[in-house]
Amino acid sequence: MEKINQEPVGAGLHFKLPVVQSVVKMNTYEKTLDMTQKQGNAIKALTAEGLPVVIDISIQYKINPNKAPELYATIKNPESWMTSRIRAKVRDIIAQYTVEDLYTDRRTEVQEKIASAVQKEFDSKGIMITATLIRNIDLPDQVEGAIEQKLRAKQEAEKMRFEVQKARLEAEKKIVEAQGQANATEIMAKAIRKNPEILEYKKLEVLEKLAENNNKVFVVPGSNDLLLNVN
Repeated sequence: MEKINQEPVGAGLHFKLPVVQSVVKMNTYEKTLDMTQKQGNAIKALTAEGLPVVIDISIQYKINPNKAPELYATIKNPESWMTSRIRAKVRDIIAQYTVEDLYTDRRTEVQEKIASAVQKEFDSKGIMITATLIRNIDLPDQVEGAIEQKLRAKQEAEKMRFEVQKARLEAEKKIVEAQGQANATEIMAKAIRKNPEILEYKKLEVLEKLAENNNKVFVVPGSNDLLLNVN
């Protein structure tokens, strides 16, 4: 029976007994496990509605050096074992989401769930997951077209809702402005009744503006009409 030394041997010069002992090299640097259609091992899963989807995913990982002997003792081929476990986890999670979820912003949520599930599964084995990336999700053509049409309709509805709200706000603004103008007019009328001289002052303001437009003759209405010639 093969006996495995539970103390890992790092880089450097080491001695072993010929025939009796052998050394197994295990890479502890970061690696990427691709499960894609190009590799021929993409994940086929069913959504919550039972519709088939094909998922390309990449898992970046590295082996914990301190747990390398235990990993070798229990799992001779880590990537083969990882592939089967990843496939099972992804299928379980995809079954919780609709096709529309996978096509919209909820895809990020799906990716995070997969990352959490995979990390939890592999951490105890001494496999550290550094990144989980959904590369692509292929949907049935007719479903993808229907979702795109639905999203366009939703965007149009949001646009119309915005336009209606904008028009309502503009109308409310005009009402407030009109009310303010009416209040200002009422205040001015009361002031003129108390102080008629204000009206004469306003007349002079009008005359100054007319003079700027090169007008020559002005008739100022009042108790005593005044004819002014402006050169």
